[in-house]
Amino acid sequence: MHKPSLPKLNFRIRAVVFCTVLFGFIGLSLPYPIFSPMLLSKTYGLFGPSVSNQVRLILLGISLAAYPTGQFLGSPILGRLSDHYGRKPVLILSLCVTTICYLGIGFAIRLFLFWIILLCLFIAGFSEGNVAIAQSTTADLGAYREKAKNFSSINIATNIGWIIGPLISGKLADSALVSWFTYSTPFYFAFLLGIGNILFVIAAFPNYKIAQISKHPAWKDLFSTFVKNIKRPDLRIFFVYTLLGFLSVFFYFYYYAPFMVERFQFGPSQIANFTAYMSIPLIIANYLIRYLMPHWGLVKLGIYSHFILAAAIIIFILPKSANALWFTILPIGFMITVSEISSAVLVSNAAGEHEQGTIMGVYRSLQVLTELLAALFGGLLASINIHAPFIVSCGFAILAALLLIFFKSALTKKDVLKNHREI
Repeated sequence: MHKPSLPKLNFRIRAVVFCTVLFGFIGLSLPYPIFSPMLLSKTYGLFGPSVSNQVRLILLGISLAAYPTGQFLGSPILGRLSDHYGRKPVLILSLCVTTICYLGIGFAIRLFLFWIILLCLFIAGFSEGNVAIAQSTTADLGAYREKAKNFSSINIATNIGWIIGPLISGKLADSALVSWFTYSTPFYFAFLLGIGNILFVIAAFPNYKIAQISKHPAWKDLFSTFVKNIKRPDLRIFFVYTLLGFLSVFFYFYYYAPFMVERFQFGPSQIANFTAYMSIPLIIANYLIRYLMPHWGLVKLGIYSHFILAAAIIIFILPKSANALWFTILPIGFMITVSEISSAVLVSNAAGEHEQGTIMGVYRSLQVLTELLAALFGGLLASINIHAPFIVSCGFAILAALLLIFFKSALTKKDVLKNHREI
């Protein structure tokens, strides 16, 4: 198969990839300070006052699951389509749909239409392929030895988005600051931000194809890609590790806001402050991992990070003072970043050169599958005991570490990875 000439991963391309992920995660993170107080409050009109707190927590879990459900179905499809038609047109189309959905969510909140909110979240999730395509772009165009560095740059954009997005959301939803601010206002802002993102991608994102593929991908093939690649012997271990690791992350991540509302009666602005604060160690860890990897390697980093994450999550739920959260949340942020980068690079290294879009789409689908499972089952667990999601999160982190310990020698001997020094 003829290999086309590809552009180099220069500063301009790095900038557009960085900003695309940044803008995408600013929009994605807007609901987090809003949904918990909006759905759990008995004074807000989305549900009647007769709806019990247990039912509200379950409905919160369903609403949190709508977006990742769409992502789970859409990510492998968008990844495969971007392999065939090119990264740029698929990215632009996905961003257009997502941007329109933000506007729909804003109107649905204003009109108290819960099921329309769910539908818009699902469609937005299905079309949200920016992260998988950005990862594929850096894998396509970047030097192999810089893959971890490039992926960490994407993580930095993600983390900065998680700082800016919740802060903006918490303030734009606070009517005490401006009288006409409501829970809808952040989504109107996301709509405008999405338009700017689309224009930036049109102007600066490179238009290329990774391979000359003559056969058009059939829809049935797109849906079967996920199952087929999950079963591959050379990828299976890494996908299971990814599944366990992200289950740990999202059982924590989706329910620390309800925990703060239930335990300390936090509002959107306070949740936004803590979400932004937690993103600081997430960003710092992206720089530290570049120095730790040559000494420990990806597998050891994965093992250590998940054991520490398990301990940090238990410590997080123990204090009875809200001020303690400023300290207990720090190690969680560090370890989440290390675990995410280790899984992303391990999967990408194990994949073939011409299938990065497809495999990273599957990887992204696994990630959002864990979001879906955590959102659904976490809501049920939280309705029974608000601490239960965190106990489950701790258990999955330990399982992820044990998996890497068990298969560490096998990974080296089988030559699954292309560069043993990264193990």
